[in-house]
Amino acid sequence: MSVLEAKNLYKNFGTVEVLKDINLSIDEGDFLVLVGPSGCGKSTLLNITAGLEDMSAGDIMIDDAVVNEVPPKDRDIAMVFQSYALYPTMTVEKNITFGMKVRKVPQALRKEALDRVAGLLHIDHLLDRKPSQLSGGQRQRVAMGRALVREPRIFLFDEPLSNLDAKLRIQMRSEIKQLHQRLGTTIVYVTHDQTEAMSLATKIAVMNGGVIEQLGAPQELYDTPNSVFVADFIGSPAMNFIKGQVVDVAGNACFVSTHEGTEVRVPIGHYGFTDQPVEGQDVILGVRPEYITSNATDHHGVASMDFDLTPKLMETTGFDQHVLFDFCGGEIAGRFSSKIEVVIDQPQTVHIDLSTISIFDGKSERRI
Repeated sequence: MSVLEAKNLYKNFGTVEVLKDINLSIDEGDFLVLVGPSGCGKSTLLNITAGLEDMSAGDIMIDDAVVNEVPPKDRDIAMVFQSYALYPTMTVEKNITFGMKVRKVPQALRKEALDRVAGLLHIDHLLDRKPSQLSGGQRQRVAMGRALVREPRIFLFDEPLSNLDAKLRIQMRSEIKQLHQRLGTTIVYVTHDQTEAMSLATKIAVMNGGVIEQLGAPQELYDTPNSVFVADFIGSPAMNFIKGQVVDVAGNACFVSTHEGTEVRVPIGHYGFTDQPVEGQDVILGVRPEYITSNATDHHGVASMDFDLTPKLMETTGFDQHVLFDFCGGEIAGRFSSKIEVVIDQPQTVHIDLSTISIFDGKSERRI
């Protein structure tokens, strides 16, 4: 059963259309991550779900009941904000239990909930401190604890880790993931960080300009992005894009790209087109850096192609190397093992795995 639904949702700020016909459904126990660039409408959608913003048209439904007119406190949700929003004069204990006190929850039940959540979040030794005495990660745990004691139907997170440093962000990301696995709660989570989205979500909604470009499981978005925008946004480093045409070569479909008299042909007869292209159609070939390597592959009978390319830039992460090559008048990035010697401006044999490619229409930039 759907716990949360948005149906034909629109939101305008004056003449600016911020959300355009949003439709999504979240099942019990889902971890939905709304991801996209700044200004795409993800936080607005979260605030409408929480009841903090009014929609211009459409419905928000929780457990099949329309809640458009239901105030935030009666929606059985709990929200964790980017800014933590803790009461500075209250101790951790009082910050966590204040909402229960307002709702006149008996003292014994408040104590039981506090002990349970404090142990879960490893903050039981901090209960007598005030927010000013806590680190950023500890403050975020307190904010999460305040939400958890409510045992709501849905948790809403609005970029909760963006104020943390990189190492702490990874640690907190892991803790949120484990928390979801233990509790099986339904979560809607907003971030602009696609790595965060991929690692946390059971479903990802990629938003762009007020619309949902694609909604699906993380691996689905990674393997079969339905637009150049999704392909570019999901994955780090980003997918490589090469412009060219689809042509028939001796009865076999080929991708052809030409630059300054040099022609590159890539056989694409194995590719599962959703819309059959026409001869000479402008297309964009997409291939992820992970599949541009120093090792030849043969995936389900689809062999890699070999190219001798010249490295222009190399960045190492310790485990692997991100290498930038000149290719077809542009640049493509590959990922090489750190054990492979890469020398700038010295030609290198590169293998491209053809089983993993994506092809997009050159005009609409939609997957074909």
